[in-house]
Amino acid sequence: MLELILWLCVFWPFLFHYFYKEFVEQKKISELEQELPSALLQIASYPPQTPFEKIIEDLSDGNRQVNKEFSKILSSINAGESVGAALDASKRATKSRLFERSLELLSSAYETGADLSNSFKEIAEYALELSSIEKDRKSTLAIQKYTLLAAVFLVPALIAIVFALVAKLDSSSLLLSQFGFGENTELKQSVFLASQGYLVIFCLLVSYFMCVIDGDKKRLGLYAITFLPICAIVFLFFSTKI
Repeated sequence: MLELILWLCVFWPFLFHYFYKEFVEQKKISELEQELPSALLQIASYPPQTPFEKIIEDLSDGNRQVNKEFSKILSSINAGESVGAALDASKRATKSRLFERSLELLSSAYETGADLSNSFKEIAEYALELSSIEKDRKSTLAIQKYTLLAAVFLVPALIAIVFALVAKLDSSSLLLSQFGFGENTELKQSVFLASQGYLVIFCLLVSYFMCVIDGDKKRLGLYAITFLPICAIVFLFFSTKI
């Protein structure tokens, strides 16, 4: 079974690509939401009759993530797309609920001509509060994730050490006769099979808890394919070194 698990390593380049894309996407969203309050306060500071295109143009000026998002909106408008359509397209492309809400307010201000400066200030204050809560939440989740990742290396190593010690038992050992094993090879084989079964169950449990932390249970298979070979490699390494 360990050989079969090790074959899963061939999927690692694809998994690395997937998790790297996820990391980059989450990093963009995090930066966008951190930078959004200042952009919202900037919008709220404009006089009521300020041309909408002027607001978008000012917000697109810069190298921050929020500037890049508004630059895309400005490019769509300059290409002949209506303001409402450009805002809707940006909402669909961005996975940040906070940014979507901000664009909805912008769209409402543009369509009705109403002064929504107070609303933008409230959203900015909410974004600042949410950012603080999110930082605390991410810190807690990071500790939980690192603990699980450490267990992926530590648990197989401990099991491998136990297996290696059992493999060194002499055939005449009292321990073998107490458990009903006539030969050391019988006990060795039993412990080896039990270790493999335990490692599989352990990896599935770790994968499940990682999915719970991420809030996305669809990643269960991805995490399992990642952790199973790691556990197998660690087990083989320590079982041959003792």
